[in-house]
Amino acid sequence: MESIFAIGSMLGTLKSGALAVVFAVGGKSLRKPSPLPTHNPKLPFVAGKPNGWEGNLLKDNRYHNPEYPFAISFKDVRKWKKAGSPYAKFKKTDTTRLPVVSKEEMAWITQDSCDGIAYLGHATFFIRLGGYSILTDPVFGNASYVVKRFADFPLDPNHLLNLDLLLVSHDHRDHMDQQSLKLVGKNNPKMQVATGLKNGHLIHGFTKLGHAQITEMGWYQQWELEGGRVKVTYLPTRHWCRRWITDTNKRLWGAFVIEIDGKVIYFGGDSGYGKHYAEVAKLFPRIDYAILGIGAYQPEWFMENNHSSPAKALQSALDMGASMMIPMHYGVFDLSDEPVCEPIERLEKDFSQVTGNGVNGISNVSENVTTAGLISEESENQATVVRRSIRVIIPRLGENLLKAHRVL
Repeated sequence: MESIFAIGSMLGTLKSGALAVVFAVGGKSLRKPSPLPTHNPKLPFVAGKPNGWEGNLLKDNRYHNPEYPFAISFKDVRKWKKAGSPYAKFKKTDTTRLPVVSKEEMAWITQDSCDGIAYLGHATFFIRLGGYSILTDPVFGNASYVVKRFADFPLDPNHLLNLDLLLVSHDHRDHMDQQSLKLVGKNNPKMQVATGLKNGHLIHGFTKLGHAQITEMGWYQQWELEGGRVKVTYLPTRHWCRRWITDTNKRLWGAFVIEIDGKVIYFGGDSGYGKHYAEVAKLFPRIDYAILGIGAYQPEWFMENNHSSPAKALQSALDMGASMMIPMHYGVFDLSDEPVCEPIERLEKDFSQVTGNGVNGISNVSENVTTAGLISEESENQATVVRRSIRVIIPRLGENLLKAHRVL
């Protein structure tokens, strides 16, 4: 799990993001804190939110998802580490790396008049629609002193200028990086920031942006910008937060839905599989792009509460009725047992198994076939057969996906 980035940096004894779970049990502050906010009173809730929802729930003054509570035991950690990784030997010699487009093909990012969506590695995306520029979860270098990159950031981050909006899904260090945020803030002093509750103080300290430029959001809250032309909604995910020893779930985690000029993008942050994806379809009947994590998932019995396997990510895209799925959270950081590029290879295999086509092809997919063939757990949608068309794109770093695979 990601909070090793905090513990590993402090103690210098841990190797991969998943090991921070060892320190995730216990660790309470002796000082009685003030109650955490359950929502931002300045923002409305999105239409269609769950009945009775008035704000995020708290347990012991920590953010709490009662459907998927944060629960990790030392017993499970011991079981995982004792078993060892079946990929350990292979990973020592694995040279598979993510493909990158040429500098010329990437030049569109610096052209303010050119719209596009680009995968820049892990959970960092550059999005420009209608001339409105967005950056997600920027991490330009290593995630910590002990978690190194397996793929260089594909362009000079100093070229990320004139940003209108920064989205930060949660506080884990492979999503909220101090040095990257410092640079983005310096180069984009007028940009706005959207993030989860109680993340604003950290982001203000890292970016030096004014507090008024940083908007904290609770689940199901919506923020309108540009006179309503741009809407950002923060939604639940199956995950958690932590940066230090005692701050487990003291900040909120989540996903974003971005609406610009009638176009809709779901940016999933980090999440295990759950019914919140089917809920997205009810709140947003049209999802043009679903950007979903597929890596840091093995062993699944241990990781599934926090991350999705490629198969479950595909099921998530189907659940929300997305037109296109773009995978992320693979190929950059070694956070779990599987090799860094294995998730994308497995996604292609899983998609072909269900549809009979390779990735980048459009196919009708039956939800119950997907559930039976790919998802081991019982699905609430198992009794219902719904024919849907979905396209899965395997991006090259820096590629303009709007130009190469236009569906909007």
